[in-house]
Amino acid sequence: MRFIAKYVCEIKKMTIRVEFSQGMRPNAQRLVIIVEIPPEIVAKMNEERISPNPRALDIAKRVAEQQSLFSSQSYFPYHSETIAKVGDSKKLGEPALVAEDGSKAWIVRRPTTHEKRSSSTGS
Repeated sequence: MRFIAKYVCEIKKMTIRVEFSQGMRPNAQRLVIIVEIPPEIVAKMNEERISPNPRALDIAKRVAEQQSLFSSQSYFPYHSETIAKVGDSKKLGEPALVAEDGSKAWIVRRPTTHEKRSSSTGS
């Protein structure tokens, strides 16, 4: 009798860091949002062979719009999505958004306002 071992992979939640930036320089204004996608949604995306990055970007844009972080004075032409390592998402505090599918988003870095930048430079 021959036994065939089946490997069962546990699908885990996926955490993605979405960064919006005004430029490529290190001192450019940035908005960073952490998006956590629940395991059941990750499993469904894997079955359908869909990348989680567009979903994370969509959620991050919704957070930025709800928090009025995209205004006429703040233009963020660049964005990137990368896998994030977050030990315990509870340490991030209350999420800024909980989507209908259970995905959560936290704002971890906000752009400074024009007034803050001009006062810190002494002009």
